[in-house]
This record gives sequence, C-alpha cells and structure tokens, in this order.
Amino acid sequence: MSAAPIHLAGERLMLDPAGILAWPARRLLAVADLHLEKGSHFAAGGRFLPPYDTRETLARLGTALRRWHPERLVLLGDSFHDPGG
Repeated sequence: MSAAPIHLAGERLMLDPAGILAWPARRLLAVADLHLEKGSHFAAGGRFLPPYDTRETLARLGTALRRWHPERLVLLGDSFHDPGG
C-alpha cells in the first residue's frame, strides 16, 4: 500500500498507510492516538488484548520514520493509554 496525496491550503500532504500524516516539504510527520500500553491497561482490569500492541505501534512508526526521514515528529496527543505502562 502506498501513501495517498492530498492538497490543503496549497500544500501537498501525504496520508501514510501507517496512519501518519507526512508533510514532505517541511520534513514533518504528524501522528495521533498511539495508545501505547493499551494492552497492559486492559489486562490490569481483567480484559484481554494482545500484549504486543505497543511493539506493533512502534514498528509502524519506525517504518514511517524510515520511509519519510523527517526532521520533526509531532505527537498530537493520546499517546499513552496507560500512564503506568
């Protein structure tokens, strides 16, 4: 799957398959809702989610970083699901 271009306010942005917005002209990636440690949070409450969710999320982020070579990574929020994770 390849990135899909969109144009906004005269700028070309790319929608990366990893769920990341790339702004190549600014060498910037924007990402939101990583929900790191969501599996451990639910497991503590007795609900099962696969425990490898954080690894998969970080692997997808790493793939996007290698693809786009950004100078800046903007985390838009909701990065940590479990503050104790």
